[in-house]
Amino acid sequence: MPNPAELRPWVELAAALLAGWAVWRSLPVAVPRDWERLFKITLSAQLWAEAEGGPGDEAARTAAWAQALAAQVPFHPAGRLPERKLLDPGPAAAPAPALPGELGLVEALARLPTPAARYKALYVDSRAAQEALAEDPRALGPAYDPEPVIGAGADWEAVARWAPAVQAGLARKFGHVEIVVDLPAQSSAPAAALEEALRSAAPGLRVSRSPTQIFDVLRAPSDRLVVLTGGDRVLPWLRALADSPALRDRCLALTSVDGQITDADGADAFFPARWQHAAFEPELQRTTAFFSLTDVDPDHPERARWSGSRFPAPPLPAGQRPTIEPIDLGPAPVGALRPALLVRGLLVTWAARLHG
Repeated sequence: MPNPAELRPWVELAAALLAGWAVWRSLPVAVPRDWERLFKITLSAQLWAEAEGGPGDEAARTAAWAQALAAQVPFHPAGRLPERKLLDPGPAAAPAPALPGELGLVEALARLPTPAARYKALYVDSRAAQEALAEDPRALGPAYDPEPVIGAGADWEAVARWAPAVQAGLARKFGHVEIVVDLPAQSSAPAAALEEALRSAAPGLRVSRSPTQIFDVLRAPSDRLVVLTGGDRVLPWLRALADSPALRDRCLALTSVDGQITDADGADAFFPARWQHAAFEPELQRTTAFFSLTDVDPDHPERARWSGSRFPAPPLPAGQRPTIEPIDLGPAPVGALRPALLVRGLLVTWAARLHG
């Protein structure tokens, strides 16, 4: 019979392994998502609830919803690199390996004479685009389920109607987060309107606008930061993050609405030298999310910033861990989106990203 004293180290090792496995299982796991799809299906759900509460019979309400989607929510499941498809629909518009239906889509767009006509074909007339936005979001599966992210009772039906359970869940989720709104005066998304929309979206959210000293609003050691910015205000924030380890440790996400990013004055010096994973490393092992939303005029899509408004993916040298996560939310006619609609879509998207 084995000596109990000889077995003790093995029992302790097994217990330690089980405890480590239990801790690992308890940690939130990053779920693969198409972030643009999540953002825009949230906008679609909101517009559906508004149409459902409108006048007329079911056919009239469905038509109103479709009209609102066509005017405000451009999305196509094969619409990656949209500027290539809209401005120059050649072979490079469908990088290999092509997505399902992408090659046929590019060929069809190439036969149209103008970017505006291609925009309409891509985002308004396309059956694939219509079905992607009109599908029941519950069919997207658990990766897109808002309830585990926001809290009990915050399912897609509740998100669509912006029910009290959603508002309370988001207030809890962002209880330790200061949302700073810093947009230029001429932004297509006015700072004051977005600040007010955020406060109304979930009473209890901590929202401030362009504080003179950012640490004045980050008083507790546990306080964290989410930045909503755009235009020529983006690059100063990136420089501040690169310069300040303390700020990097606090910043969970930065969202640019039609930002002057790679096309800004001074960007040619900043990005090659400083937009690097090592330069943006926070104290804790995690990535910082950098969201971008491109403002586009459906009648003149050629005037949008496109690649200049997106965060590029910095190279990842061997042996380094990633710290920068660029996330493209795609195009939208930002000026046509009511601030309440825009911030609700952003809050759900932020919550899902921070959950992981």
